[in-house]
Amino acid sequence: MIFVDQSVGSASLLPLLEKAGLPCGLANLKDADGADLEFMGRGEGGQGVLVGIELKRLTELTSDWDRFAGEQIPKMLHSYDHRFLVVEGQWIQNRRGALLRRTSRRAFQVLHGQCDAAQLRKKLITLEMCAGIHVCLINHQGRGGSWSVETLRFVTTLYHWWTDDNMDAHKSHIVTYEPRGILPLNKYERAFAAWPGISTKRARVIARVFGNSISAAVENPIADWAGLEVPDEKGKPHRLGTKFADTITRFLRGQ
Repeated sequence: MIFVDQSVGSASLLPLLEKAGLPCGLANLKDADGADLEFMGRGEGGQGVLVGIELKRLTELTSDWDRFAGEQIPKMLHSYDHRFLVVEGQWIQNRRGALLRRTSRRAFQVLHGQCDAAQLRKKLITLEMCAGIHVCLINHQGRGGSWSVETLRFVTTLYHWWTDDNMDAHKSHIVTYEPRGILPLNKYERAFAAWPGISTKRARVIARVFGNSISAAVENPIADWAGLEVPDEKGKPHRLGTKFADTITRFLRGQ
């Protein structure tokens, strides 16, 4: 369940989360924990971890940074295992480095506060690198005091990321990449193409010569490797030669 702080600004997100089908309820979070939202997630091995989310509009962040950093951040660091800051609002900088916020489709105005554009970026980087607070910038802004649909989508995605699977079950950052050329290769040809000096064209010929057998290629004498004919860059057949054969056999011996 997601607990939403009962203050007016935070509580406006409750009906939106309910409409999205998420279990949620109101609680007094700000006084003790400092966040707008919190829920219990699944850490490594399924161990329960408490996740806190602070929602800030751009104007809130720039006008009152000292209170946020001096009051809320210490509470969040003490209360939560994992912390997130969601900043909502569209902004750019002018040539002088001043922070500009969008006021209409084509208009921006200077956003006065405690930092310019570069300083704001540095402060957000510091939050991530030194305080362990993950920052998400939402390039949209809600209307009439409500939160944008993109903010709702991020919160929903974050909740499911933490509750659908254990933290160590997420593997999208671990990928075995195999570059693909213009010519499609089967799994045996791709294996040969990974050997030193064997290109895509050579791999197809070598795989055919050895009948897709890796073991047959490994047992092939160096003299036979040297005499093996493969196409060059222009497609003309030529022998691999002694130097190439020596490279291949040394590779196959782990040398």
